[in-house]
Amino acid sequence: MGDASGTNAVGYCYDNGIGVKQDKHKGFIYYQKDAEMGSDFAMWDVGLCYDDGTGVEKDEKKAFEHFRKSAEMGHAYGMYAIGEFYRKGIVVEKNIDIAFE
Repeated sequence: MGDASGTNAVGYCYDNGIGVKQDKHKGFIYYQKDAEMGSDFAMWDVGLCYDDGTGVEKDEKKAFEHFRKSAEMGHAYGMYAIGEFYRKGIVVEKNIDIAFE
């Protein structure tokens, strides 16, 4: 698949069992492929998977890195997620000032 939005859509279908047997790991793989193609939304999706342990082993450090990358790409949810990590002191030192930037 070479189309980022199509790749993300396939990942969403596997993640949620829409038209296919639900397979959270396969959904994660498609989100990851889409992120590698430069999708800010998919980068956030991969961060969510790592944050929740959906289809992959939970890893807050990897979640933070993917949220940070999506935020740097301009994704609003990625920016919000980074703020939450700083607000709560998850993986990074708690810093309310940075959280509200």
